[in-house]
Amino acid sequence: MILRFDDTNPTKEKNEYVESIIEDLKTLNIKHSKLTYTSDYFDKIFELLKELISKNLAYLDNTPVEKMREERTKKIDSACRNQTVEQNMEIFNRLLAGEAD
Repeated sequence: MILRFDDTNPTKEKNEYVESIIEDLKTLNIKHSKLTYTSDYFDKIFELLKELISKNLAYLDNTPVEKMREERTKKIDSACRNQTVEQNMEIFNRLLAGEAD
């Protein structure tokens, strides 16, 4: 079994939860053969995201949550859906640099 922790924001994750889950699994006599974290694969994930964006198969959407819910309910496309590849790459790069909203 591969045990993977979804630490998409590693700076805010607490190791005590990881340790607790591992201990709970031991109590249930469940053993893992490999332990991984999502953050182990950030470089590969970012590489794949750039590829998808460059092929216009993905876009970045910073629509506020409530507006996004409303648009989904009304089956309205997000305005972000029509951004160019160049706009999306610029936003993505700003996001990686910690500058995007």
